[in-house]
Amino acid sequence: MKVLFRYGETLRHLKGRQILAQLLGRGKKLPGVRDLLRWKLALPLSDQSLRHTKHRVSPPLRRRWRSTAISIAPSGECLFHFLNERRSLEEGWFPDSASDLWSFHLHYFEYLTADVPPEKKLELIERWLDEVPLGDPWAWHPYPTSVRVPHWIGFLEEYGSSLSDEQRKEILSSLRRQLAHLRGNLEYGILGNHLLKNITALILGGCFFGDRHLVDLGKELLEQEIAEQILSDGGHFEKSPSYHLIVLEDLFSIASALTATGYAIPTSLRAALVRMAQWADIVFQNGQFPALNDSSEEVAPPWTLLREELEHARLIPPRKKHRGTSLLKETGLAIYHEDSFSLFFDGGSIGPDYLPGHAHNDTLSFLLFVDGAPLLTDAGVYEYTEGEWRHLFRSARSHNVVMIDGEEPNDIWKSFRVGYRGAPTDLSVGPHRFSARDTAYERYGVHWEREIEIRPEHHEITVRDRFKNTGQSRDLDWRLHFAPGISFQPSTRDQTERKQLGNSDISVTVTCTEGGLPLRESSSWYSSEFGKKEERACLHGEQTLLPGTHVITTTIHW
Repeated sequence: MKVLFRYGETLRHLKGRQILAQLLGRGKKLPGVRDLLRWKLALPLSDQSLRHTKHRVSPPLRRRWRSTAISIAPSGECLFHFLNERRSLEEGWFPDSASDLWSFHLHYFEYLTADVPPEKKLELIERWLDEVPLGDPWAWHPYPTSVRVPHWIGFLEEYGSSLSDEQRKEILSSLRRQLAHLRGNLEYGILGNHLLKNITALILGGCFFGDRHLVDLGKELLEQEIAEQILSDGGHFEKSPSYHLIVLEDLFSIASALTATGYAIPTSLRAALVRMAQWADIVFQNGQFPALNDSSEEVAPPWTLLREELEHARLIPPRKKHRGTSLLKETGLAIYHEDSFSLFFDGGSIGPDYLPGHAHNDTLSFLLFVDGAPLLTDAGVYEYTEGEWRHLFRSARSHNVVMIDGEEPNDIWKSFRVGYRGAPTDLSVGPHRFSARDTAYERYGVHWEREIEIRPEHHEITVRDRFKNTGQSRDLDWRLHFAPGISFQPSTRDQTERKQLGNSDISVTVTCTEGGLPLRESSSWYSSEFGKKEERACLHGEQTLLPGTHVITTTIHW
């Protein structure tokens, strides 16, 4: 019964076109259908269709942001560095021992922007053309295809004049086939940032080949997706800082390609670029990167570099410095910036109901940066592969939140699934105060409200958790996670529960001033990059919530 409920809660939020697209996608994998699609892809192309413009339409940021994902061994072999794993092509283009995400990166070809000899880049493209079957469901998956197309275009723009006619025609032919395949396999089964990546490839490919039909299709879809995905406060609706920057770069690439080839930039696109840049100016203040939800800094374009390019192209206004309280209401983020510290409070939903795949159980969590460095941390994202680590890094026990009876507030399962989910409400901010409620545990009769008071002059915040238990007794699990490098010092006890932590740069005192929550020292895992995890200090408190109202007040001083 529990399994049926989980599936029911997961499926009922999906859009009809998602379900239909997933069913059609399974049909395309049937042997006869797959063979027919490959046969169509292999049909001869006319020389006319391979003509392309002389304008530079590849992503402008990639001309400056050089990849470090590839190096050349002394033997001359190419070594690929993705997700903190290094491999060669010894296992071919489909290494059995690699994760799905690592294999995707291999087929992205983002490494074509690396500082390696152009003949090595050409060699990799030619090997891919020779060794990867036409229409292969993995290599030709719409997402890696959408990433690969702009990078192959960039390679031709930079080195095309030095290629032979045969080499150039082979690459152009493949690009045409990849775009045709992509057009027939847009990711309606997923939507979100995946569909925007598809649209980016269609428009850049259409601009490159002078194919107005592709450009018009892409622009039509773009209008719809901007309205759907870019929130009024400028945030991307999947609520991941990484994907916000990835999507913003895609939109910038589209605007640049349209301008280069004489198309007008849609008004909605201009407005989205401005709103998204304003959001990023607030969130990435002082170079800080809050790793909310599935977020990892190394997979996203650097905001400082992306902003510089956007401003140079006169697509966004100059940066505005933000101090004090900012509320990104639709995203659900309340932020407080001072010169010496920043506080982030997540009081919003975990993401769009039909696409919560990158969500974590972090509702009402908070992060603290001091002097530009993280002090109180999110978990980050370690991997996308289904299993123990994927679940742990998304779970409530890895975030600065509470658990009731050991249950997750939102039923996160598999790699990208969410069944039951709560609905945070009443996000409110004042000059030095944040508060919100989370309804997730009301199914157990527990109402939870969190309020954070900021005392900037004292370098101190007070966290007040209010619980109203209308049912039977429940077990409360309360956690606070610090950045790696913060170690526990001997604690002192008076009438309150007090813990002191510190390293060579900073000292932190955590005091439970109300509610009698006993704090004990433990550790948890933190991932600053995919494939990299390290232990961090954690304070952990457990208490029984009897029926009635309970208040736990904790002060954090640094």
